[in-house]
Amino acid sequence: MTWIITDTHFWHHNIIKYCDRPKDHNERMIQAWCDMVQPEDEIIHLGDVIFGSKKSGLVDLLASLPGIKHHIRGNHDKKSPDYYVDSGFTTSANFFVRDQIYFSHRPEQVLRPGCKINIHGHVHNAQPREYHYFPKSVALIIEYEDYKPVDLEEFMARDYVKEIL
Repeated sequence: MTWIITDTHFWHHNIIKYCDRPKDHNERMIQAWCDMVQPEDEIIHLGDVIFGSKKSGLVDLLASLPGIKHHIRGNHDKKSPDYYVDSGFTTSANFFVRDQIYFSHRPEQVLRPGCKINIHGHVHNAQPREYHYFPKSVALIIEYEDYKPVDLEEFMARDYVKEIL
């Protein structure tokens, strides 16, 4: 099974007020990830993993989360891809392509060759979940997903995603 998640911003205190997150959003995300993702599952993180002074705890955090973890660097993920791989991700890059899906942190106006859709993070709950920045882009917004990973197949089957394919 393949899961997607984005903008976890673990230990980002101000995101509570910026995005109206519950105070226990860290615990909710960790618990949901552990409850839903199996060790053999893949999970694609669309960026902005961890924030602030707790960045040094990324190794322990990732070790506690099941799954084969792929990382797309977000605007707050300032370290090199090697840093994220050394911390526990299997891969880390500026984008990820699989099954004609272009995964990125920010919405992309131009798709990579052979891709049919761009799934991105970055926007938080500033937009409705079905809002499209560009004709072939669709946002994954963790605040609308109850702070849980999303099954990629289920996401692709949503009406607002199917309508742009």
